[in-house]
Amino acid sequence: MITAEEIYKQLRFLYPYEEPWDNNGILIGNPDKKITSVSIAIDPTFDIINLCNTDMLITHHPLIFNPIKKTNKLIHKLIQEDITYMALHTPLDYSDQANIVFCNYMDLNYNYFNTFKNGDGGQIGVIYQDRDDINNIANKYKAMCKLSKPLPLYNAKHISNIDIEIVGFIQGAANSFLNEIIESNIDLLVTGEISHHNIIELRDNDILVMLLGHTPSELFLKTALYDSLGSLDLNLDIEILADDSNNIFVGVK
Repeated sequence: MITAEEIYKQLRFLYPYEEPWDNNGILIGNPDKKITSVSIAIDPTFDIINLCNTDMLITHHPLIFNPIKKTNKLIHKLIQEDITYMALHTPLDYSDQANIVFCNYMDLNYNYFNTFKNGDGGQIGVIYQDRDDINNIANKYKAMCKLSKPLPLYNAKHISNIDIEIVGFIQGAANSFLNEIIESNIDLLVTGEISHHNIIELRDNDILVMLLGHTPSELFLKTALYDSLGSLDLNLDIEILADDSNNIFVGVK
């Protein structure tokens, strides 16, 4: 059997880059615990923990970002259930495996795309050619993100020509990549979230913006992590837990 810390080290060998502000690793539980089974999710919520019947839970978003002075109910429940907890945030975002899985979902040739890069050597997302109708593009993303609601499209009224040729996708939040987005000469940015002021700046650069919601835009990362764990041949039972992407928000009349 393999320990929790050894699993983390092997995953970080596959995912070497992380942002300096991030908090990854074994955040709750004994790093030396022997692990035989792993659950994967995006968000560490009560619903997810209740679904977890394994030795370890790995989520994309960290339960703990900053130093804490006291535990909360989620931390207490993980300890009570003896679930070792690991977070893999920006290492997974910046991984090649994430882009491979995205291209598989969107039926893209992995060899023919570019990425958004930051000044520290990290890269995220995919820039690709797609001359399809905007509604067909939206339907592809709704299928990947398991969404049934209409997707918000910004800047369409202010751009005279909305013919799409180049699409840029960034999972999660795109705010820190604003300059790279503008310089990429894309026609459409698809992302989880981006600020109002940045949407306005993209409008001034003739870039449409389609929003998926933060968690829905990252659901495919669970498959990327599942595939990576499987490739390591660690003899683990691995399950993907269902984050409910359609219940992030509701409409109020």
